[in-house]
Amino acid sequence: RVCGEDLYHTHSIQYNDLVSFLYCYSIWDHENNCISWDETVEYFQLMDLSPVEILYDGLWDENLIKSLTVDYSKCEGYVVRKADKFSMFEFKNSVAKFVRPDHHHTVIHNLAMANQGINTLK
Repeated sequence: RVCGEDLYHTHSIQYNDLVSFLYCYSIWDHENNCISWDETVEYFQLMDLSPVEILYDGLWDENLIKSLTVDYSKCEGYVVRKADKFSMFEFKNSVAKFVRPDHHHTVIHNLAMANQGINTLK
C-alpha cells in the first residue's frame, strides 16, 4: 500500500509549481509494516512516484529539527518519521506531524474539496 497526499485541490493554502498532484510518503507491506525510508524512496523511484520534500535525512537531532526553516506560506507543515521499518502498532511512537500556526482542517475536508480551487503543476 502506497500512502500519499492528494494535492489536486487547494487545501488551506494554494500550491503552485507542483511536480505532481500526488506526493507520496510511505509504503506498507502485506504485514502492515511501514518499510524503511531508504526502501520507500527506492520504490518511489522504480514506480516514478514523487516523494514529499525531504527537509532533513539523518540521525535524530531535536535541536536541528526545531531549527529548520519552513516557509509556511508554501506548505502546511511537515512530518518526521523513523528511518527504520516499523509496524502499525508502533506508528504513534514512530511518526509526528507539525502543522503551521493557525492551520485549520475541516471535519468535512473531502467534501469541501469540491468547492476549492485547483493547485498547479510546473
